[in-house]
Amino acid sequence: MAAPDHHGHDPGTDGYLGPGPVTGRGARGWREDLERQSAYALDRCIAGPGELPPGLRADALTVVESLLLAGLPVFNVEAAADGDDNGVELVVEDEPGGPVPLAVWRQHPAVSMLGEPFASVQAAMHQAVRGVLSAYGHRLRAEQDEGRAPTILPAGPRGEDMVRGGVAGGG
Repeated sequence: MAAPDHHGHDPGTDGYLGPGPVTGRGARGWREDLERQSAYALDRCIAGPGELPPGLRADALTVVESLLLAGLPVFNVEAAADGDDNGVELVVEDEPGGPVPLAVWRQHPAVSMLGEPFASVQAAMHQAVRGVLSAYGHRLRAEQDEGRAPTILPAGPRGEDMVRGGVAGGG
């Protein structure tokens, strides 16, 4: 059995997915933990004028898994009530072809009071999120402004229809 890490977590046994090799319950337990954590996070990180249609839930779940695997924090509306309101938030926007989620970086509220650093950090984090999602094979809209929040496109009906590791054309 692995010793607890410097945060006091016992990798593979207490649900923590932190750094280091898969230990404890092995890869199957690790995957189950990731799926459970992703479903929990997904239910708390969605905002916007639209709602996530049931057909997009599976895609959104894999987006959250990718963010967690990369170590990026995912926004949690419940934690935001206590002042911990930063991380990646999925904002659902209604478009002519149907609703689409955007992966929006939410900075700590104190940063927004600083003016210009806010805009520069926001653009840098959106580029980082875009890079992570692209690396995990998510379809993203090609944006004119690389600093804009990435728009996540639905997966194609078959794996070969999906543009993996890059962006798909669009407005």
